[in-house]
Amino acid sequence: MEESMKKFLVIISVIVLLLISSACKEKEQTMVEKYFDVMKKKDNSTLSSMAVSPVLMEFKSFEVQTPLEDAKEEKITYPSLDLELIKLEQKLTEKQKAAKEKNDIFEDAKYYLEDKEAAKEDAESGRLPKEYLDDLDGYYQKADKELKKAKREYKSTKYRVRKKKAQIEYEKKLMTLSTGVKKDIEKYKGVSSTRVVKVDVVLLDGTQKTYSFTLRKYNLYKDDGKKKEGDEIKYQKSRFVILEIKAV
Repeated sequence: MEESMKKFLVIISVIVLLLISSACKEKEQTMVEKYFDVMKKKDNSTLSSMAVSPVLMEFKSFEVQTPLEDAKEEKITYPSLDLELIKLEQKLTEKQKAAKEKNDIFEDAKYYLEDKEAAKEDAESGRLPKEYLDDLDGYYQKADKELKKAKREYKSTKYRVRKKKAQIEYEKKLMTLSTGVKKDIEKYKGVSSTRVVKVDVVLLDGTQKTYSFTLRKYNLYKDDGKKKEGDEIKYQKSRFVILEIKAV
């Protein structure tokens, strides 16, 4: 009976130690450990819900480096990205208008080279600067150069608009993955917490590698415009999402 009691106490002690160990783990560490567990089960569907771009690896063992690096908190970037997009779209409209104007000047310069009389008439009416009347080829070359520059600026701004839109969609995707909110996500405010977790992994062939997991969690609340100073803020339930996994 005494021997049985000793065994029972040992088992209870082990369970208590495991519970304490688990309780001491930070959520980011638990998230990464769960990722490895799911990866071992080859559950690709669950991996996709945990990470933006899941990385698969076959491994013998892994160990999370502790203590973890400090977390970085910052305001969510969606609102600032949206403002930047509005400014870029305004600039794109201006660049498009400028390119059209330069194209009109170029077409006129091209026409003047073919019709000198028309060039003379337009110079007298003020449509064509008189100093270019004796150098129509120079006027054409100048118009061609300015048109190409205007087109480059328009294309460059168009690319920046497209890139900014992609950034916004990516931010929205992360916010949705973390909080589950799909509708009116742009109306939410709050902060994001980003943390890097490093893991030492032994692969099947015995190779040892260290992987860096970047995790982010969003603490958001819906801004309905009715909140007053001192009102309690109700944050949306959220979880950590793995943004990036890379060998270091």
